[in-house]
Amino acid sequence: MLADYPVIALDYDGTLCAIRCGWESKMREFFLSKLQPKSENRLLLTEVENFIAGCAGTSPSYQMNFLRRCLVKERKILNSNEGLILPSPQSLLEEYLQFTQNWVDERLANNPQEWLMDGAIELLESLKSTGKKLYLVTGSPREQVLKEL
Repeated sequence: MLADYPVIALDYDGTLCAIRCGWESKMREFFLSKLQPKSENRLLLTEVENFIAGCAGTSPSYQMNFLRRCLVKERKILNSNEGLILPSPQSLLEEYLQFTQNWVDERLANNPQEWLMDGAIELLESLKSTGKKLYLVTGSPREQVLKEL
């Protein structure tokens, strides 16, 4: 069956590695840390929850653009500027990538092998023996994944 394909592409997160399992709670933690604690707007918080529930596979840039829009909405809801400058999507992205990298690094520090999916090494060795090119597909930042490999 593999003979019919010139190359093989594999998903990384959740197929070969489970290091990011639970990312939704980390994203929620990050998003809520940026929203003002006095914000009691349930509609906005529901919007954030719904976004997180449906954003698997989207880029971190897209996710941070959404967070920036939420911050703008929150300011309008609170009718407050409080002299604060809203962070740019790029600065949110940089902070989020560092936040998630710290989380991944903590997990890897204990037992990196623990995060491999059962059979991942055997699968890769078997696919390598076909002589075909293997491609790794992921929505995670390239630099982070390379550190994990």
